[in-house]
Amino acid sequence: MTEQKPDRRQFERFSSLNLVSMEQLDAWGNVSQTIMGRTLDLTVKGTKLEIDEPVPILSDVKFQIAFKENILEAKGKVVFMNKTEEKKNHCGVHFKDLSPENKALIEDFL
Repeated sequence: MTEQKPDRRQFERFSSLNLVSMEQLDAWGNVSQTIMGRTLDLTVKGTKLEIDEPVPILSDVKFQIAFKENILEAKGKVVFMNKTEEKKNHCGVHFKDLSPENKALIEDFL
């Protein structure tokens, strides 16, 4: 019998499929690559994305997420990167410096 690990998440994840355009930034803040994808889940602190290309963990990113008629523009840091059995890239991004307006946009969407 396997023991289940307790859920240590601070925020509940909500399933959400939204289009995403993400830019990986280099050490100087310049765009090193642009990646398309979609959200898989979302919280006010971050999102899990399915993206075309892998991104190194701890990379700084800028991205835009389409929420119906609104576009969320935010910055974040990649906190995990996994390749699934289906050869898809799943990426966890923690939001950085999220404005009160963008936080409210996410809360309204959820």
